[in-house]
Amino acid sequence: MVYDVIVVGGGPAGLTAGVYARTRKLSTLILEAQAVGGQLEWLYPTKSVYDYPSYIAIEGGELGQLFALHARES
Repeated sequence: MVYDVIVVGGGPAGLTAGVYARTRKLSTLILEAQAVGGQLEWLYPTKSVYDYPSYIAIEGGELGQLFALHARES
């Protein structure tokens, strides 16, 4: 299959790039070797992330899952 955009890395930056590509109607593939969500998901799943927009505190794993969900639904 041919894609307009291929993003290497499924961490926060890669997922954001994928979401923005999809908002522009570009066919997009995100490649991730480990867990989608990046380090938030596989290194810091229970560590709190503070002052992320819309959240006072949220666990890294949960935030990574929200990023992945947003990317899948784009």
